[in-house]
Amino acid sequence: MKHHISRVVAILTLLVMAVVLAACGGAATPLPEPTPTAAPASAWERIQESGKLVVGTSADYPPFEYYNANFRLEGFDPALILEIAKVMGVEPEFKDIAFDGLTAALDLEQIDIAIAAISTNPERAQAVDFSQIYYVSEDAILAAASANISTINNVTELAAYTIGVQKGSVYEQWLKDNLVETGQISATSLFLYDDVENAIRDLNDGRVNVLVLDLLPAQEFAAQGDLTIVGQGLNRQLYAMAMAKGESELQGAVNEALFQLQSDGVVAKLAEQYLAINSEDILPTPEATEAPPTPEPTATTPAGTATAPPTATSAPTATSAPINCLDGMEYLADLSYDDNNMTAPPV
Repeated sequence: MKHHISRVVAILTLLVMAVVLAACGGAATPLPEPTPTAAPASAWERIQESGKLVVGTSADYPPFEYYNANFRLEGFDPALILEIAKVMGVEPEFKDIAFDGLTAALDLEQIDIAIAAISTNPERAQAVDFSQIYYVSEDAILAAASANISTINNVTELAAYTIGVQKGSVYEQWLKDNLVETGQISATSLFLYDDVENAIRDLNDGRVNVLVLDLLPAQEFAAQGDLTIVGQGLNRQLYAMAMAKGESELQGAVNEALFQLQSDGVVAKLAEQYLAINSEDILPTPEATEAPPTPEPTATTPAGTATAPPTATSAPTATSAPINCLDGMEYLADLSYDDNNMTAPPV
């Protein structure tokens, strides 16, 4: 009996303690429901909302981008992106950035797109998304006319000279791969420049023997006097606009606008105006065609067995004309002026 009473007392005591503790602790505060975070807007969504396309360029590369006598940005690339923005229904805003800083500016969303005679290559394609190709170019090697440097026919012949090149350009990596890494020159013989104008000054002053850059800018600088082109055509380049990686909506909008401008002949007119390339000298870009289907093997007919007459095949359907692509090299090969076997620019 005593054990039964003790058990009842113990149970009552525990119940009282539970009630007291619950009263002291108060009601438990429910945890707030997590608020789902909205997915960040894509670059194209931001551009459409703001009505502004922020464009990065490096304005030291005539005739593609440069400042005119009135300190206004001019050139083929700014003119092209102006037309692209017009088709896209937005206003362009330009930012002049050192060439090797354009990729970082895209990553930091300081700019939406970069256009600055940017050559495509696999390494860059890992860091940015490219538009369709809008121009085909090639390299040139500049030297002081007074230096009497012989024509350079291959990259190894550059090893005899101190070389200047724009920092971050495809030519920097090309020279490193072919000359520095192979031990033909030391790294100290390759001078890197943020600004091509500084490289031109050093070339004129004899601090470097040769400067490697794109052909059209080289012709612009040579036409000013004192410099001459001593080699070209060692490294062909394809120009495209660059966007941050993964911005497929913006890439699609840019490509659609570029296609329309090519179809309407606007790109060709800009090439005439800024690059002195006539529209009739622009090569058509070949369209990709599907491989013909593999014919099924035909059964061998035994001798003396009648065969069915061959079925008529329909005539091939006409395909639409391909869109023009600017190939500056085809145009240059057909010029009528005396250029000393493509080693001297027009004056």
